[in-house]
Amino acid sequence: MSYYLRKIFIALVLAIAVPSSLGDWNIMTKPEVEKYLSDLCSQTNNTDYCLNLVESEVNGSNDTTILSVALYALDSAKETVDKVHEDLERSYNETKDANLKNKYLQCSHNYNDAIRKVELVKKTFSNGDCDHILGRIDDTVEDVNRCSREFSDYSFEEGYLNWMINNEFRTRLEFLRAATINWAGVLLS
Repeated sequence: MSYYLRKIFIALVLAIAVPSSLGDWNIMTKPEVEKYLSDLCSQTNNTDYCLNLVESEVNGSNDTTILSVALYALDSAKETVDKVHEDLERSYNETKDANLKNKYLQCSHNYNDAIRKVELVKKTFSNGDCDHILGRIDDTVEDVNRCSREFSDYSFEEGYLNWMINNEFRTRLEFLRAATINWAGVLLS
């Protein structure tokens, strides 16, 4: 799909999907924020888990806008990818199992790539280039999927790390993707 057709498609989807009360840069009321977060989280694979992750963190602010939610999504994805990467390196250093050590190393490389891509998203965010942002988010999801596949045939000793890889970061990326699409719709309108 061409660049302009994709932008038009995103704008049309958003015009239909996003309530008009949310389609501006105005500060949202608490009920508007709750509905907006619910709408964004419904675009993830685990709506309830997503809402548990983001509601308390976003609802604490009195000046919530579509842009501030997108920036929150970006910052929280960055914090989570850094944490998972640190945990992978720690697990790599602590284990004596050579096979598991190799899997941690491969995952660490995947997450190092993910960190680089999230940092690129942050740089690209300021110029409003939604196509590049969404492409980089999708690439980052693939990095996470590669890491998950490393452990698909192995009894993963560290349940917490597995949970972080398979749930939290992926959900935050899905939320970031949804928030970016909505933010782009406001830019295009």
